[in-house]
Amino acid sequence: MICLAHEITDRSGVIGAPSYIYVYDTKTWDLHKIYVDGLAVQAAAWTTDDRVLVSAGVTKETFGKTLDGRVITQWQDSALRLLDPMGQKPTKALWFPAKPTDDPKFPFITAFPIGAQGKTNFVTNQVFLNSGQIIDSATLDIRHYHSFSAGDIAPGGFGMGFSPDGRLLYLKGASFPYGGYEPTKNSIVDVASGKPLLQFGGALDHAGELAVSPDGKHLALGDAYSILIFSL
Repeated sequence: MICLAHEITDRSGVIGAPSYIYVYDTKTWDLHKIYVDGLAVQAAAWTTDDRVLVSAGVTKETFGKTLDGRVITQWQDSALRLLDPMGQKPTKALWFPAKPTDDPKFPFITAFPIGAQGKTNFVTNQVFLNSGQIIDSATLDIRHYHSFSAGDIAPGGFGMGFSPDGRLLYLKGASFPYGGYEPTKNSIVDVASGKPLLQFGGALDHAGELAVSPDGKHLALGDAYSILIFSL
C-alpha cells in the first residue's frame, strides 16, 4: 500500500515554485518523487488503477512554454493531469484555457477549480470534486452533480463519502452562506445520474466531517460540538 503527498518546494507564497508529487511505499517508506513539469499542483487523488489525478496551475517556470502540445498563454490556464507514479504509462492531460470576464481589473479567471478537493469512488473509478465536478479517472471526461439548491456552488465542500457499493454519494452541508451562496443541507446523491435523492439536517456547523461505516449501515456527521450517527 502506498500513500500520497504533494509539496511546493518554494514556501514563500510567490508564483513560480516547481511542484512535486511525493509517493511513499508505506511498507518500506521509500520515497518516489514525480516532477510535474514545473506546474503548481493544487490537489491530488488516487485512482482505482493506482494512478494519480492532479489539478495544476501555471507558474513563472511554465508561463509561455509548450506543455502537452499547447502553449500556455494566460496565468489563469489550468490543467487536469493523470500520472503514473511508476512512470510506466504516459501522462494524460486536459487543459482549460482562462475564461474571459467583463471586469477590466480581472480580465480572466480560472475556468476549472484547481484547488477543489476530491474523493475517489473506487467502485466506479471516478473522482468527485467538492466543486460539483465528476472526473472519469480513465478518460478524464467531466460531468456534474448537484444538490437541490441551484445556487450551491460547493455541494461537497464540507465532507464527502460513498456507500460501499459505490452507488450513493453522501455530502455534508453547512448552516452558513458559503461564498455568497445559500446554506446547504446534508445530501444523498445517486452516483450514476449525479442527481440528489434527498436532503436532511443535522451537524450543519461549518466545521467537522463525514464518514460511512464499512458495512454501509451508518453515516456519521460531525461538527464543532457533536457527532450524529444515522442509520441508513
